Order: sequence, then structure tokens, then C-alpha cells
Amino acid sequence: MFRAMTITATLLSVCGSALAEAPERARRGVVSEPTSPVLRIDTGVESVTIGATGEKVVVPTETVWRPICAGGPTAMTQADLAQIATTHQQIIDAETQPIVVDSGTRGAGINVIFTLSGSIPADAPGAFTIAENFIESQFSDPIDINVSVSFANLGSGVLGATSSNYLAVTYPEYRDALIADMDADDTLQTSLPSGSTIPVRYNASNTNVTNENRVWLTRTVYRATVGSLGGQSGSMTYNNAFNWDYNPANGVPGSAQSLVDVVIHEVGHAMGFASGADFRTSDIEAIDLVRFQRTDGSGDYNPDSLSEFGTTPRTVDFNNPNDDANSDLISAEYRMSDGNPWQASHFREQGSNIGLMDPALSGGQTFIGRGYYSDADTDMFDFIGFDYPACVEPGFLIQPTDQSDCAGGQVSLIAQALVGADYQWMKDGTPLVNGGNISGATTLQLTISNLSAADEGSYSCEITDTGTECTAESNAAMVTVDTGPGIISEPPATLDLDEGDNINLFVSQLGAVTFQWRKDGVNVVNGGNVSGATTANLTITGATPADDGTYDLVMASAAGCEVTTSGTVITVEPAGVACFADCDGSGSLNVDDIDCFVAAFLGSDLAGADCDGNGTLNVDDIDCFVTGFLAGCP
Repeated sequence: MFRAMTITATLLSVCGSALAEAPERARRGVVSEPTSPVLRIDTGVESVTIGATGEKVVVPTETVWRPICAGGPTAMTQADLAQIATTHQQIIDAETQPIVVDSGTRGAGINVIFTLSGSIPADAPGAFTIAENFIESQFSDPIDINVSVSFANLGSGVLGATSSNYLAVTYPEYRDALIADMDADDTLQTSLPSGSTIPVRYNASNTNVTNENRVWLTRTVYRATVGSLGGQSGSMTYNNAFNWDYNPANGVPGSAQSLVDVVIHEVGHAMGFASGADFRTSDIEAIDLVRFQRTDGSGDYNPDSLSEFGTTPRTVDFNNPNDDANSDLISAEYRMSDGNPWQASHFREQGSNIGLMDPALSGGQTFIGRGYYSDADTDMFDFIGFDYPACVEPGFLIQPTDQSDCAGGQVSLIAQALVGADYQWMKDGTPLVNGGNISGATTLQLTISNLSAADEGSYSCEITDTGTECTAESNAAMVTVDTGPGIISEPPATLDLDEGDNINLFVSQLGAVTFQWRKDGVNVVNGGNVSGATTANLTITGATPADDGTYDLVMASAAGCEVTTSGTVITVEPAGVACFADCDGSGSLNVDDIDCFVAAFLGSDLAGADCDGNGTLNVDDIDCFVTGFLAGCP
């Protein structure tokens, strides 16, 4: 809760006194953020994650409130600002049905979410939607910007107040994150001072240099560059009694202020367009990494090259030297406010506006005609870690299509980009790695071999343009694996039968459309005493020892995917082994049976001499008869 926080307030000035130094702007009813009170709220420490290493670190955090003033005699005091901050929190706490302005994330890009509470003007949500859509169209960082917004009657001469939420990180952490986050149009970040500190002149009246080892970042900058953390980016409260224009596309009357322009400007502060020169003591913020004295002076304090950019001390001093501050990107320089009369967290207010992050906006003025942000605005956001321009997703020449094959088979999925790209295949949203039955996980063709049911799922490919580092994800392709018919039950592993018995083999199954019984790996065919060779039920009537063997059934699904039963070993006991020796049928074995067998054998009488039942007479039948004779009949 806000009221439980420790509040450390730093009074710099008030809106009215600063506007007194700019009477012309005051007469024109200029929306302004001149030198003004700043409310710092210590929010304790927090554990955050460094993205590059996954390391957990504890950092100090704070919330900083600033006023948004308008021309007029009413000044916002420190007490006024504190009251507005308190009232804002009370409105948020009391709201039961806030209006959430969120059109959704654009691709993998930035997602701005406004939550509106209090006495909201009817047309205000539309203005926030315009602002949301514009900001999201500019940057492609995969992060959220969450801002709580309240509306209340704040009286005359005040538009409202905004806050940004901060945390402090080490300079090397931020520098290394900026370098790691560079995209195709970034070059300057690698020229930042190396080592554990950055040189800063906090007092431009002398040559003293502080080797600064930390940087205050807004939560939004941290998310865009360093790592992950929760929490809101900031808060805003607006005066619902002010004459707002809610859609600058229709023109802005001179008596009104463009809420869209103001909201985009204030989100820019929450994104990190802010300087420590305004109120911090021996501390810097993100854009201060490029803040220098505009003139060289006696110490060559304005860098002229990348090498000087890496060694020249930054100049982060309030109004010193007077009106002599620059943001120097080497390829471009932009004059900055020095803190008096306008907050240093802006471009310098001058006749030709540098960008929307100027400190003032006149009644009737809008920057919609130039797309709100100027090149200067986006150059600064780009440097402090935001991915600009917003990515244009690379296109696909070939999209993956659904694939199916039998268990044990193989499928290949192809996705080809229209540009040079890196590839990453994913299954059900999880990145794949090569190994096992997966190959080509980071190429345009993914191959899955030795398919099993575990390989079924939704597959897509993320491509990253090697030039712009913009990403796109392919269509999803379904991989299905036909494991063949399901076996409910199958014949026993062995069957021992007597000659003349019938053989019945039956398989209970699901999904088979074709059947083929095999004996010892050879297809069984219908005919003679065999039927059902191509059905689930095989029948052999009057089995003989010739039917001995291993029988299995090959079944196939409609897609042709086969499954084979485990096999049944069948043994048929010949009838002659036990009783064939009683050749004369007398019921006893004697020499007469030997004479009978010999006569049948010599006479080629199969019925009397084919003891082993194989249809031919040979020495095996003699052995068979002798064995039976010696064994005796049952």
C-alpha cells in the first residue's frame, strides 16, 4: 500500500515559479513539465533475475512522481504532488470495475496495458487505445508495460501527475545487457566504457570525475534489456475537469490539450526517458549514458568519435553549465534541457521541436502528423535498449504441412523463409533439440525417425531474420502416428494337439482392415483343410504333424500400418506313435503286427505303413513303427 511506504521528497521548484520564467508559454496555455517538485518513494529491495546469467540479485527500488502542469497562476507544490499520489492510490484501491485498455500483443512485440479507474471521461478509453496502438507499433520487445491510470477533479492549472517505477543495477550489468540486446541498426553500445564503472562529472564547475558503478533504470528498461521482474511500469493520474481532446486525428481545438500526445509522452518517461540530473545526488539514469556537455570547454567534454565516446566523462549536472547539455550519439546530437526551467528528462524546449519528448505541448498542438515520435525520440529509445524499429515479421516461402506415418516410420517437416534466417523447430511450443529420433531441429527441415505415439503433436518453426533479428512463427503442422491395429487378445503361446484335432486361432482386435496368417513366416493360403487365412480366425480341420509350426497374424490399418501378433507354436502328436503298431487291430502287439506292417510297407499301402503321416513311405516310417511297437499301445 502507498501509505505504508517510506516517502523521501525532494523539492526542486514549483510549476508556477518556473512558468513565470516563460510568460509567453503561459499565455498560450502550454502543457509543461518545468522545474517542479519530485516525490521519491522508497519501495525497499527486490529480488530480480539477470537475463544473461539467470542469476538472482537483490536491488533497491523506488517510485518517482512528477507533476504535469499547465499554464496559469496555480502552482503545484510538494504537498500538492504528495496528495495527488495518495489520492491516486485511494482511487485504485477503491475501484471495483476498472476499464482495461489492451488490444493484445502485436506478434512477439511490446504490449502496453492501461488500467483506468475513477471518474473516467467517456471518450478517454479511446484516447488510451490510440496511444497503446501507436507505442506497440514502434517497438518489438517481448515485454509488458503496465500502467495504472486514475481520473479525478484536480482543479485548474494542473493536468495531473505521473510516476515511474525504478530499480538500480550495476553499470556493467546494464552495459552488457545493452550490447547483448543490440539489433541490426545498433552500433554505439559496444563503444560504452569498458570495465566496472563509467566516468561522470556531477559538478560541471570543476574537473572532478566520479567513476560511477550503478545506473537507475525504470522497470520497463530493465525488462527490455537486463532481465525479468514483475510489477507495474508506472502510474498516471489525470484531471477530468481539464479540457481534453481525445482524438487528434480530427484536429485539436486551440482551447484543448491532446490527451493522446500527453499519454504517449508520459509513457516515454516510464520507458526510461529520464535523467538523474533532475533530482538524484551522484546517480545516473539510462539516457545519462549519452549525456555530455554540449561545448568542449577546457576538458574536451563533448565526444567527437567512438573512441572519445568510450572515455569522455558524462556530464549529469543540474543547470550547470547553463543551457549546455547534449545527448550525443556520435552520429547525431540532440540538445537537452538542463533542468531549469524544464526538467532535464526532456529535449531542450526551443522554437523547432526536437521530438515528442520535449517538455511542453501547446493547446491545439499534436504530433500526429509526423507519427508522434521523431527520429530523435526513437534514436534515444533505441539506444537505451528498446528494439526499434518494430520488427517486420519475415515471411515464409514454404510452410510446414500436416504429416502422418506408421509407428517406426519417418516424417519430415519443411519451413523455408523468404530471407536469410535462423531456424528453431518447436513441438507444442517447446523448442526441440537434436538427439534421439530428432534431427534438423535448427534447420529448415526437421526429421523425426522411428516414430512412436510420443511424437504426436503440433509442430511449428520460428525463423529469425539474420539481418533484422525479427522473428516469425510458421503455421502449426500436426504430426500423427498410426500405431496399427490394437490387439485386445491373441492366441496362446503354444498349442499341443493330437493328430486329427482341429486348429482354431483367433485374434480380437481394433482397427484392422486386412489380415494375413503366416506359418513360419510364410503366408498361409485357403484350401484343403485350411480356411480363414485372411481373416481374424484361422481354422485347420483334421490337423496332422505336417501342420506343426509357428503361426502369427499380420494385420494392417486403413493407412497400411501393420502389427503382428506374438505367434503361437503348434505341435501335432502323430496318431501312429501311440497305436499305429497294432497293424492288425487285434488289440495286442505281436509278430502278426510286424508281418502286417511289412506287407503294407512293401505293398505301398499308406494307410497301413505311413506311420509318420507325411504321405510318403520311407525309413522314417519303419523307425516310427518300431518306436510305437516297443512303446506299446495304450
